[in-house]
Amino acid sequence: MVKLIIMGFRNNGKYILMDEANENLHELFLEFHGIKKPNISDCITIDEKLLNPKFEGFAQPYAWALLQKTDLKDTKKIDCAVLTYHGKDFLLKRIYG
Repeated sequence: MVKLIIMGFRNNGKYILMDEANENLHELFLEFHGIKKPNISDCITIDEKLLNPKFEGFAQPYAWALLQKTDLKDTKKIDCAVLTYHGKDFLLKRIYG
């Protein structure tokens, strides 16, 4: 898992993210459903495989929604994230379609 700090936004919907550990910059299409859009300096922790441009679906938006306790058992690690928003952590799951 890699913790990414939101540094800014592009007009095309991409988030500019900085890896907290090594300060590398990444740009990803992210969507959030059922939760307010995060702000600059908020963080999202995701599986590092999602940063690989060769990963299937990399060019598509990664869509996230709140993870319910009932989903926890059946959700793969790569489909989980933690959004740190105003100092509070929210467990998210990736949604498809």
